[in-house]
Amino acid sequence: MLTHTETCAATRDLWVVRVGFLVTPKLDIRRLSRAVAKLLARHDTLRIRFGRGRNGWVADIDDARDVAVESIDLGEMDEAEFPLRLRQISARPMQLAGGRLVEVLHVRCGRRGDAVIFRAHHSLVDATGMIVLTEDLLKFLVNLPVLQPAMSHAEYIERFEFAPPTRAVRNDAYWARITAGFPKAPMVGRRAKGLEPSYLGLGEIASEQFRIHAGETEQARLADRARAMGTTSDVVYYTAYAEAFCRRFGLDEFVYTVPLGRPEPELARYCGDRVSDIIIRHRPGGTQGFARAVALTHRDLIAAIEHVPCPRLLRHGEHDRALIAEGCYPRQFEAVTAWTEARARQSVFHKDLHGQPGEVSTLGPYRLTMLDVGPATQNSLEMVLKVGFVGQAVAFQLAYDPVAYQRDEIAGLGQEIVGLTGLVPTRMDFS
Repeated sequence: MLTHTETCAATRDLWVVRVGFLVTPKLDIRRLSRAVAKLLARHDTLRIRFGRGRNGWVADIDDARDVAVESIDLGEMDEAEFPLRLRQISARPMQLAGGRLVEVLHVRCGRRGDAVIFRAHHSLVDATGMIVLTEDLLKFLVNLPVLQPAMSHAEYIERFEFAPPTRAVRNDAYWARITAGFPKAPMVGRRAKGLEPSYLGLGEIASEQFRIHAGETEQARLADRARAMGTTSDVVYYTAYAEAFCRRFGLDEFVYTVPLGRPEPELARYCGDRVSDIIIRHRPGGTQGFARAVALTHRDLIAAIEHVPCPRLLRHGEHDRALIAEGCYPRQFEAVTAWTEARARQSVFHKDLHGQPGEVSTLGPYRLTMLDVGPATQNSLEMVLKVGFVGQAVAFQLAYDPVAYQRDEIAGLGQEIVGLTGLVPTRMDFS
């Protein structure tokens, strides 16, 4: 994540992950401060500080575990002003260099009760990590036990970012082969309009969504078809996305990334940002047909997962930057399915972190209402295929940059995916 500081200095202090909830009855700030202190003692990742050294950025883990909880009194507000004020507070810049990168705000909201806004710089925490932290914070708040020890930052680096020497050589050789002869950025989207492609995943785009709805029976039918092909419906959707993009825009290759997510049970205890994505290179099936293309995607996904971790996969690392310098943009496009966020979806807080505030839950003496304090994560990829995120009624959706693509282009792409998968949708709409 620190490579953002070299390429996007103007926005690096705005790259903040946040979550907020309204608490009733009103919350004692001393009780909240004790809970925050326990949270920092548990997760050393939250105590990382960054600075500039002689050879670039350096990171230290601070021993100090006290974070002053800032109290803000907003008083009474009308229904229109309330969410605006909360978003303004939650979106305040957070200085990356030298400062503490975690903040808890205790906001008095008049008769509504007290709001708690929890903010962390994205260089430390991702959206799933924020769920881990929110759960721990609330348990500490009501004196519930947190039984398993958290995964330390050092343990995560050792186990999930670097492979043992023999595997490291094997993994590096695999990804060197996959990224050899990497295609230049296609003349589509932003590039076709004379703009630089979106590839850093940094900053907030007012993206639009094109959603394809299908009934539960129809989606089950597609899952059965996928099993008959020896794979899953996710892989069928990924393949259709890539194949449709090649057909609609006349490409002979389509490159996209798939986030690794946190399928490993041990990572349920880690709050930091997982910064590796696997890269898939899709070539149109042609006369061999769609079933053959699905089989190749299945093969490539399995092989990719078997060859992680690898430094070549680090988001915006030196290998990414070398490809970008050659006019190749490996992270313009993404395909993601809900299984990569299995840990998040087990939580009562996942709806808020996916932009659906209003969920109410009870914890001890407190009633918690999730608040809209801005996006939990910000994204500036040109297009993302999302499978299984919006409930059973939505089979898949395309989240895209409306500057890069027109609605008719996206609708045509969605219809092409539907045709390839054989899905019979109930409707398709933009939101």
